[in-house]
Amino acid sequence: MKIRASQLGKIMTSPKTKGEVLSKTCKTYIQELAIENTYGIRKEFWSRYTDKGNECENEAIELVNDVLNLGFIYTNG
Repeated sequence: MKIRASQLGKIMTSPKTKGEVLSKTCKTYIQELAIENTYGIRKEFWSRYTDKGNECENEAIELVNDVLNLGFIYTNG
């Protein structure tokens, strides 16, 4: 099981009650990871804003390359 650096905020949160060791956020995230690894069910996220960003990404990168004359910017995915 891998935990990405971008998810550390979910794991390293402090619990609101003193008697607990792990926060509810951490417990929920670990539960989602366990479900994903056991059953292959992954929680997906989308919105019209992320869809629009994905559609315009290549054009935006080309525009930045043309304007700034950098020539080495490319899509990571």
